[in-house]
Amino acid sequence: MRILYLLFAVLLFVLQAAPGHGQPYRSCLDMGGRCVRYDICHPNFVINARCPHRTVCCRRY
Repeated sequence: MRILYLLFAVLLFVLQAAPGHGQPYRSCLDMGGRCVRYDICHPNFVINARCPHRTVCCRRY
């Protein structure tokens, strides 16, 4: 039973570590945005792209 739990935990960890199921995010500049602090950007303008920690890719800022 413990082995089953361990396998489940590892599977969850692997799924969380791979955003978009192995699809690499495109960089923010490629998507026509800029990385800004998340409190500056309006939620409607957030693009799902790769950005540094605590920033989001924003179409308008």
